[in-house]
Amino acid sequence: MKFKYFVLLATLFIGVILISGCLTEKQESKKEGNPTTPTIPSENITENALVSCVNFDEFEEDISENYKIYLTSRQFVPPEGIECSLIDNLDSCKSSRIHIIIQFQDILKQNERSELANYGVNLYNYIHNNAYFVSVPANKGNIKKIADLSFVRWISDILAEDKIAGNIKEEKIGNWAINEDRTINVIVVFFKDILPEDAKNIIKKHNGIIKSEVGMLNDITISISKNIINEIAKEDAVQWIELSPPPETIFDE
Repeated sequence: MKFKYFVLLATLFIGVILISGCLTEKQESKKEGNPTTPTIPSENITENALVSCVNFDEFEEDISENYKIYLTSRQFVPPEGIECSLIDNLDSCKSSRIHIIIQFQDILKQNERSELANYGVNLYNYIHNNAYFVSVPANKGNIKKIADLSFVRWISDILAEDKIAGNIKEEKIGNWAINEDRTINVIVVFFKDILPEDAKNIIKKHNGIIKSEVGMLNDITISISKNIINEIAKEDAVQWIELSPPPETIFDE
C-alpha cells in the first residue's frame, strides 16, 4: 500500500512541475511579443483591405479622367510638362506668336487669367477638362515661364492630324465634295486672331481656290487637291479642316 501511495504522489508531483513549466513558457512568450500561435486575420479585415484597394484604383482612374483631352482625332491623358515637339516647332516658327494647347490644374481663377495675360497668353476655344486652344509669343523662355506656373499642368503644340476631320483622313468623301478635276471642297477654319487677308494668302500659297468670303467663324470654303490638305493643316494659323456640307435637298410640294 505504501508503495502505491508513493507512486501516486510522485505522479502528481511530476504533473505539477510540467504544468508550471508550460505556464511559465507562455508568460515569457507574451513578454517577448511572440505568441505561441499565429494570429489569423478575420474575413472582415481581408474584405476591408480589398475594398480599400478598389477605391484607390478608382480614385486614380478618376484623376486620369479629370485630365483627359478630348479631340476629334484622339483622346488621351497627357503627362505634366511641355511636349518636346513644341520646343522643336519653335525652332522653325517664323511668326511672332504660335497657337498651342494649354491644360490647367483646375478651373482658372481671375487672378490666374491675369497672370497668363502678363505672359502674353490669349485664351481661345475651350476644349475639355481645363484645356484651351491659346495663342502665345513664340519664345522658348516665355513658354518655360508659363509652364512653371503652379496652376499650369501641360503645354503642347497642335498636331496637323488633330486639325483634319476623320472622313477626310479616311478618304470617305461624298460625291458632292468632289470636283471634276478631282479636287475636293473643304472648309478651312482659322483661329480667331488671324486676319482675313492672311487666311486667304495661306490658301493661295498652297494653290487652293477660294470659293467663299471669310465667314463669321473665320472660315473659308476652298477647293484643293486632297494631297495638299495635310500641308494646310500644318499651318499654325489653321484650326480645323472639314468637308463642305452636301447641297440642300429641295422637295417639291
